Amino acid sequence: MVSGQFFQEVVQALQGYEEKRVILEVQPNRRVTLTLEGETPRYDLSGRDADEYPAIELITPQSEFTISGKVLKSALRFGVHASAKSENTVQGFCGVRLTLEANRLLVAAQDGWRLSEASRPASFLLTNPVQWLLPLSVISDWMKLLPDSDIRISSGDNKVLLRVEDTIYQTVLAEGNFIDYEGFFPDDMQDRYAELNRNQFLGHIKGIMPVAKDIGNRIALKLEASRLGMESFSDKLGEAWREMLVTENLLEDFTVALNAQYITDCVGSMGSPGFRFYCEGEEMPVYFWPSEPEAEDYLDRAVIMSLTLRSA
Repeated sequence: MVSGQFFQEVVQALQGYEEKRVILEVQPNRRVTLTLEGETPRYDLSGRDADEYPAIELITPQSEFTISGKVLKSALRFGVHASAKSENTVQGFCGVRLTLEANRLLVAAQDGWRLSEASRPASFLLTNPVQWLLPLSVISDWMKLLPDSDIRISSGDNKVLLRVEDTIYQTVLAEGNFIDYEGFFPDDMQDRYAELNRNQFLGHIKGIMPVAKDIGNRIALKLEASRLGMESFSDKLGEAWREMLVTENLLEDFTVALNAQYITDCVGSMGSPGFRFYCEGEEMPVYFWPSEPEAEDYLDRAVIMSLTLRSA
């Protein structure tokens, strides 16, 4: 038995030797030697008796589901972006709420300032929805493990077990509160929006981030007819301004302030070439969603709370 974290770092340090055969030898003194056939790198790792490794009792499944790994990855990729990044958040949750319904899979995250939801078609033998709160660290591990093929997920005893081929990943469900966001998204927002080119917009946001970082990532978005202006002002650093054409605009002119990092997290999580947004005006929430879903019946949407505008 060797340190998992150290062993992982050793393996990562061997990038560039992917075609080489790795040789692991366990010495009588429990030290583990790792070498590469025909190469000079060599590692001697301190080891312990395998009997010291704690026994893990796998759950007795109370329910079991099969789902496409590709679909689950897609939902997690967008759905997780609004998660709180630490356990210290009062209003948010560090992780996601995963909901299984009879014909839908939903992944939602929120940190008190923003909310994201990814909805995917699925088929589960369920009478009532099943909801799990999964920590952000677990989602990070799952994203590394999930294949595109079907996988099995079991639950029981307040735990979830993920099976991916020969790998078993079991975790305790998180405890916490997740807000009931029913009604957060306007029913008519799909009919009232402005549309932008995703990559061009992200490039402009990146361009004004050096100034925005000095004032808590605050930027102002100014929509005027066929153009969108992006501005950030700092008494210390000065002002940054970018402007771009709007692909389509069905909204009235408005100016709103947002956290630039939240915008980048949201729009950067989308896979479509364009995205749409909706806002009713100054200091109102801004809603975002892809202009083209990844696949039929996929639904990704997010909302970011606005900030106060800089005084003139």
